[in-house]
Amino acid sequence: MGPEDIKRIRQCLGWSQEALAREVGVSFCTVNRWERGKSAPSPMAIRILEGFRGKNGLSNSRKMVRFALKYPLSIYRMPLGEEARLAVPDMTGFTAHTEDLSYGGLMFKTHADVKPGELLDISLGIGQAGSVRAVSRAIWTVEKAGGRNVGVCFNEMKPEDFAKVVNNIPV
Repeated sequence: MGPEDIKRIRQCLGWSQEALAREVGVSFCTVNRWERGKSAPSPMAIRILEGFRGKNGLSNSRKMVRFALKYPLSIYRMPLGEEARLAVPDMTGFTAHTEDLSYGGLMFKTHADVKPGELLDISLGIGQAGSVRAVSRAIWTVEKAGGRNVGVCFNEMKPEDFAKVVNNIPV
């Protein structure tokens, strides 16, 4: 298990390095060193991390079935922490289209200023079948000519919702 794997597991869970350290039973510095590739987790820590990955349906490999689809997205930013309890959701939102979709998440391109770690409420429009909604966290963003590519990990997509998407893929 490499540094990128550990960071992706942590980010998909929505945890800070401190939170992951607490759950694994190590120090913050240890998790930080793992993610920077300065040290490697012990076999026991790897089992715990694998458990988090399996329990949450995360995949760090490209072996997961992926679809290059252009479904329309409606995206709204969600406040985090204490702000979530007090704030009115940003109902202006923005739209985009999927670039790549899998059970674990999706990629989209946008001109909106999306930052890693942002919590997003995403509605995936799938034609006559309606839409599928998922609360997701932006895992990574990359500036590209003509916009920003964003990778999103699904926090709350039910298997039946993903099946609904897959069953509506045009052939």
